[in-house]
Amino acid sequence: MSEQPKWMGKHYSFFCNKECEYFPCHKTNHPEDFNCLFCYCPLYTLGDKCGGNFRYTESGIKDCTVCMLPHKRENYGYIIGKYGEIMEKARKTDEKKQNSFQQKMISRMWMKILKKFRKSELICEKLLIL
Repeated sequence: MSEQPKWMGKHYSFFCNKECEYFPCHKTNHPEDFNCLFCYCPLYTLGDKCGGNFRYTESGIKDCTVCMLPHKRENYGYIIGKYGEIMEKARKTDEKKQNSFQQKMISRMWMKILKKFRKSELICEKLLIL
């Protein structure tokens, strides 16, 4: 007999909000097992690596309307297991933003230096003319 995961049967791994105006937000034959814990799916950011049932619209938007992956009680472990990938993606995004910011600052600094250099050049030219 295989051992159940530590989270199985724990209250923190399942939340069903039957009071929600949108419940259930996806069609299901088992509303009693509909997990609202991941109402906004944390896997969305992983794009085609999320493991869910999705499609991309003609305009390139990820459409998850038929996906039940985050809403099944037994998928808590799968989603939590993907947090490493989500954090890595966030880290890379932060690095890109930081690098972009640094590049902008360096560009601005060089523009200021060039302006000062051009001013100095013009001053020197004027002095040579006199």
